[in-house]
Amino acid sequence: MFRLFAFLLSTLLVLAGCTIRPLPEDVTGVTTPQIVMRIRCETRDAVIEHLVNWLEDLGRDYPGRPGVALGRELAAKYRANPNEIREFRADLFKGPQYEQVRNLIEVFYAIGVAYNFDLTMTVDNDLSAGSANLQRTAAGSVFKLGLGASMTRRRSNDRTFTITDTFSSLLTQLNVRVWADGHRECDGHVVQENHIYPIVGQIGVTKLVYDYLELTIFGGLAGTKSTPSLPPTMADKLTFTTTLDASATPKITFTPTGTAFQLTDAAITGELKRTDVHEVTMGLALPTNASAYLSSLRSFIFSPARNIAVDNRSARPGRKETTTSVVLGARVSGGGTPAEAMAVYAVDQLKSRQFQLVPTP
Repeated sequence: MFRLFAFLLSTLLVLAGCTIRPLPEDVTGVTTPQIVMRIRCETRDAVIEHLVNWLEDLGRDYPGRPGVALGRELAAKYRANPNEIREFRADLFKGPQYEQVRNLIEVFYAIGVAYNFDLTMTVDNDLSAGSANLQRTAAGSVFKLGLGASMTRRRSNDRTFTITDTFSSLLTQLNVRVWADGHRECDGHVVQENHIYPIVGQIGVTKLVYDYLELTIFGGLAGTKSTPSLPPTMADKLTFTTTLDASATPKITFTPTGTAFQLTDAAITGELKRTDVHEVTMGLALPTNASAYLSSLRSFIFSPARNIAVDNRSARPGRKETTTSVVLGARVSGGGTPAEAMAVYAVDQLKSRQFQLVPTP
């Protein structure tokens, strides 16, 4: 009898799961480093797509402005083999007539990216033995005894961290390493959207990159609301919530014989509820010395000739930036190049709004 009771209990323990530290891989098999790599590779693909589109536009013939042959050649090359883009650099466009083309590439490469992850996994396990019934028959009378017990468990894990990139590092450093089997770092990490557990699939980075570039280069995106003199920044916060609810109630019924107390039926109810809340906040920013540089680039973009040679070297962001900065924000800390630090600052501003005190009127 007690062996059977123990078997039912062990069955429900397997259903409920015995993970002490809940992690994403418990549900999906995808680890936290793999989640980060997937999002970084998705960002890299978005950057490549927009760069190749720009090269194609540069090489396209327009009335009054013939296309740049090198732009067409590079676009076709990178369409065929995106990994070749790691060799792309501004000085491929030689000559004073391409000064603004080089400047635009330098600005593009200097854009910083910050990714802040808040991963919260909570597991509730409830076990209830509410109907274990004993029966005894003696002298024509029937005596019944009901037993019950319950156990409630909760385990929660909050994992928070921030990493940074630049467009330059995404294009020239990520996906360069080749493993023994011939695969690269991003091979297998660029997957489709996952509507059940979104954090392990594509999260829509392409649209964020596109909107930022459109507003920065083609539009008039300014700095943050509190400090408008800062260079253009943008931050998006995505929140994904997945809840798993499961229960089981195994029950066995016996026919008692004899006069001693015997088990007539036993049932155990096990309930498992797991709630995963994942926040991914991404920020994009230019370094602080790029603000004065954007006006001349915008003039170049909208110029029919597109051959204005404005050399503003003092304001050029520079693709090989060695200065590092650190942001110790209210919610997020991180840094790297000035652009990466500005991206972290944009993320911190967005997340800090959750805790702003609004005075009553």
